[in-house]
Amino acid sequence: MLSPRQYERSKRLQVDDNWTRTIRELYPPAERASVVVAFDPVYRGGRWVLAYDTSDVTEAAGAFAQVRYLKAFYVWQGPGQTFLHPSAVIADWLRDHDTHSEHYTGEWEDRMFGDVDKAKEQAEKAYWDEMTYGLKQVYDRHGKEIRASHGTFSHHNGRGPNNGSKYFLPSKAYGGWKQ
Repeated sequence: MLSPRQYERSKRLQVDDNWTRTIRELYPPAERASVVVAFDPVYRGGRWVLAYDTSDVTEAAGAFAQVRYLKAFYVWQGPGQTFLHPSAVIADWLRDHDTHSEHYTGEWEDRMFGDVDKAKEQAEKAYWDEMTYGLKQVYDRHGKEIRASHGTFSHHNGRGPNNGSKYFLPSKAYGGWKQ
């Protein structure tokens, strides 16, 4: 919910249609995220800001109402908080920081972590290639298909010299005790 004070502050922001259109042409995800370039005359004597053109509920005249407002998320200023005029560099900044957009496109993350994801994928592929190679070597060594019966077996399945029991010898192996 938007407070009345926040709503009044957002009404002071003045959207610049020319720069908004330019930024949206240079960086199309800004249009999907409803990013606008606006001038804030109050902040430090006037600064350009990037804002979302969005809506929320606020209290107006004792009742709740759905209102459209500008939600500033970045102040466009130079080194040492100096005044900076808007330019096409805003589109580059948005492109580099698009994790802050409401509809995240993933371009920044792909650019930053794409190599890591590719390396993980290649490592997993190499692991399974090694496993396949090892299994083929075992197959070639035995010259026949590998079956599930190779390896350990359960003592309940009745196979082996002692009817599958791995704990006791077969009864004919006992010599001393008779019943």
